Amino acid sequence: MICPSLRHYLKQNASVKSFYIRKEKFFSTMAHTLLKAGGAKLYIGWYEETTPVIASLVYDSIDTRYYAFVGRDYSFDKLRANGPLVSRLIVDAKKAGKKSFDLYGIADSDDPKHPLYSFTAFKKTFGGESVQLAGTWEIPLNNKKYYTKKTLQHLKKLAKR
Repeated sequence: MICPSLRHYLKQNASVKSFYIRKEKFFSTMAHTLLKAGGAKLYIGWYEETTPVIASLVYDSIDTRYYAFVGRDYSFDKLRANGPLVSRLIVDAKKAGKKSFDLYGIADSDDPKHPLYSFTAFKKTFGGESVQLAGTWEIPLNNKKYYTKKTLQHLKKLAKR
């Protein structure tokens, strides 16, 4: 396990924000390979040096640090730990000789009603520039499970309306 806090926060955040969280095996395999090889780093933000409130895992390539995973304890929202954590990640990346810091995706719209608006607004506070890439895709290994999951997600969205 890479960090009980990170996994716990990701699961908690996924239930609140409705995003997919990978299985434990994914994280343990990643820890075994990337962290040991120095291709990833784990950051933990603490409250009063005893209580973890936020955790992030970043990936490093030769010239770029990637903001891969972050989860936080919502009961400490008033601390607004995300900003200081991302600032630290960026400063450490620069100290490590990285030329860029990739915060991953932002919305292609400035519409406040867009579901990714708050993520986009947060990421834009750090400056930088938007770079449009080809995108990412999932290739299902089990079509039946994949399309069942997609159908259930769609039905869940319809039910919320």
